[in-house]
Amino acid sequence: MPRLFPALVFAVVALFTMSSGAKEEPSPADYARAQIENLPEDDIWWTKNGETMLWSFKNLHTIFPTVTVHRKGAVKELETSINENIGSIYIERYPRMKPHEKPVHWSVTKVLVSSLVSILESEEKVNVEHTIERYIPELSGSDFKGVKIKNILDMATGLKCPEEYVDKSACYYVFSSAIGDGYWNERSPNNPYEYVSKLKVGKYVEQGKEYDYSGINTFVLGWLVERVTGLQLHEAASEMIWSKIGAEADASFFAPRYGVPVIHGGLLARPRDLARFGLLFTPSHNVVSEAPIITEKHIRRLLYQGRPELLANQKNLPEGAKHNAYQWDFVFEDGTLYKGGWAGQGIMVNPVHDYVFVWNSYFKDKDESETKLT
Repeated sequence: MPRLFPALVFAVVALFTMSSGAKEEPSPADYARAQIENLPEDDIWWTKNGETMLWSFKNLHTIFPTVTVHRKGAVKELETSINENIGSIYIERYPRMKPHEKPVHWSVTKVLVSSLVSILESEEKVNVEHTIERYIPELSGSDFKGVKIKNILDMATGLKCPEEYVDKSACYYVFSSAIGDGYWNERSPNNPYEYVSKLKVGKYVEQGKEYDYSGINTFVLGWLVERVTGLQLHEAASEMIWSKIGAEADASFFAPRYGVPVIHGGLLARPRDLARFGLLFTPSHNVVSEAPIITEKHIRRLLYQGRPELLANQKNLPEGAKHNAYQWDFVFEDGTLYKGGWAGQGIMVNPVHDYVFVWNSYFKDKDESETKLT
């Protein structure tokens, strides 16, 4: 991966350009109503690209119920100091949204969940070498029985439940419909916890051997956090992280069904607040938190104790990618931690060179290209 210039925050939001005409603009209320009416009735809302997706990504709190991730205390300001050597590159810009808006960050959410697990690990409340049913006995009747937590963290369970956004009969899609992230109908399961507790899909490989990405793993990690803390996931995120970083605003999770947060990808937050979270992994953590929240031991584990063999089955890896770890997609040779989100979101954190980048985007009409690493 090319070396990046040092910066505190790099927030590029909604990267694709929309066409504009000379027609009279509708009122904000009429526009919102039109966008909601434009959502598909026979499929999930996120299948509508372009202008509707741009609006939806920024306004999920208008479409669905949400659960709050609370902030607390004084805002910890992020000072701006532009490096003149950077030239004409904009460090922070919001071309199609306002700084106070809270877009969905999709799978970037996963590293917030894994960070909660790491905090419980540092408090000796969770041992990642243990199998998951030690903490969640309900999973003893599922294919998750016997799977070590570290393999759930590293997306190496070996279960036949990979990400699937089209086939509505696939394991992952059925799970996502139960939690409200996929299209739900009367034949869909009504409870994601119950569905996962009875999951019987088999294994394609022994656990701990290959990387196979699936948000169902993140759901189980969130369930683990809930079980150990006695809190719902959003409450644990409030208490353990968000209330301690001097966030500008509350965050939230969209929770379409029965108040259950979309654990694997439902975080709605200001980009600058997501950057504050990222700073917890850097030497500048004291900018947002007086006491370290993410331990040095965990950061060293991310940087130096990954399992490169898990990525051996992956094609077209970005240059310099060493391994994945704790829900981070890639850890690079230069110390960069990277987590991407569907349709063009992302966070990059570098504990070595002390910077954080955050960006957010969406699919334009008939084009599902994403903002990816090159």
